[in-house]
Amino acid sequence: MSINRILNIGHSGMVAASLGTAATSHNITNSSTEGYSRQRVAQKPRPIHHGGGLAISSPTRVQDSFVDRRLLSAISLEGEASARSDSLRSLDSMFADIGGAVGDALDNFESAIADLSNDPDSDAARQLVLTRTTQLAQSFNQASADLDAAQDDANGRIRLALGQLNEKLQTIGDLGRDIVSGSTIGEDVSTLMDQRDQLVREVAEYLPVTVLDQPHGAVSVLLAGSRSLVPVDGPVPQLLHDVDANGNTTILRQGSGAPEDITSLITSGKIAGYLSARDGAIADAQADLDQLAYDIATQYNAVHAAGQGRDGASRNLFEVLPAVVPPTGSAEALAISADVVGNPDGIAAALDGTLPSDNRNALALLDLAQTDIASGGTASASEAFSAMLADVGISIQSANTKADNATVIREQAQAMRDAISGVSTDEEMVALMQFQRAYQASLRVVETADAMLNELLNMRR
Repeated sequence: MSINRILNIGHSGMVAASLGTAATSHNITNSSTEGYSRQRVAQKPRPIHHGGGLAISSPTRVQDSFVDRRLLSAISLEGEASARSDSLRSLDSMFADIGGAVGDALDNFESAIADLSNDPDSDAARQLVLTRTTQLAQSFNQASADLDAAQDDANGRIRLALGQLNEKLQTIGDLGRDIVSGSTIGEDVSTLMDQRDQLVREVAEYLPVTVLDQPHGAVSVLLAGSRSLVPVDGPVPQLLHDVDANGNTTILRQGSGAPEDITSLITSGKIAGYLSARDGAIADAQADLDQLAYDIATQYNAVHAAGQGRDGASRNLFEVLPAVVPPTGSAEALAISADVVGNPDGIAAALDGTLPSDNRNALALLDLAQTDIASGGTASASEAFSAMLADVGISIQSANTKADNATVIREQAQAMRDAISGVSTDEEMVALMQFQRAYQASLRVVETADAMLNELLNMRR
């Protein structure tokens, strides 16, 4: 073997050790950088007849595409579960107030009817029925307004998220073009790819995304594996919002043609969690509240209108609610009848208003408290309200449990990625010492070859 070949072998070892030291130092420096993928320098021996030494490559990211896809899915599932839990957490505190307000108002209303049945001629008892009826209607009105506010909050969170997502998706598209441009001319684009992949994970927190690898380090990002969010070429579509017939926010994708409603495609991520809470537990609670308000108004009106006030006239106790299925808006519209407002004599305690102390209709009204007038004739008003509170509690508990489980799954997926792509400072310090020793050994080879060359030169002299 010639001395020049020995020099080249030593030189290749020094270069490889220098590149390895630089990559390892870069890893240590970025060990706390979010989304960073550790880098390594690939080395392989060069055959002796080709000069020997090491064949080296530029630093490359250490990744496992399967693990990365699993992490994206876990991030989306956690985003959905946490968003739903957060939305329903506000519903929990809200229903603590609703439970007290409506529950107490219903109890007080039924108690006032009982007092009226005991003393139908009492002006105070009649006035108390008017007061308690008004308070009951107002408690339903407030509960309905609170649930509307919860839905509005979910809609607002969705609209805010869309604005943030548009910025992230556009940045992903810009980074993609820079990556392709840089890799084509041989530049190191690892940092750009880390930034892009971290943004994709941030998008996955809100939407179910699929990433497809493309040539030159590019990727295309799809919504639920079907709709393009970030194409390899061309403009990035915009995510817009609209309002449906119920006043709820829907999500549109504005591509090259007409906007497309993609709400049904969003099955995971925070936006899916907001949609699930809005269209699930919150909407169910509003529907149950409307149904209960309609049942109370309808049943009490039927009995009250069958009796007579002290003036012999028949009236409704509540304003008549529209007979629609489902009775949407009944809780918001519930109100004491204008025919009895300020008119204690209009309370129909009697079946025959001309008979003194006739309390037969007041007793019939009192019986409604124990009668199955709600939930399709299967529960009393109080039982139906208690069941509604229980359903909300179950939904909240279920959402919290799913959020906890989703966090565990995401942490496991994150740990798998960190084990492959993350930086262990202990391992990097060991590698740093190995590269240092390799450099020193290669330097010794060069020094030895140099000494041999000097000896030969001296011999020629």
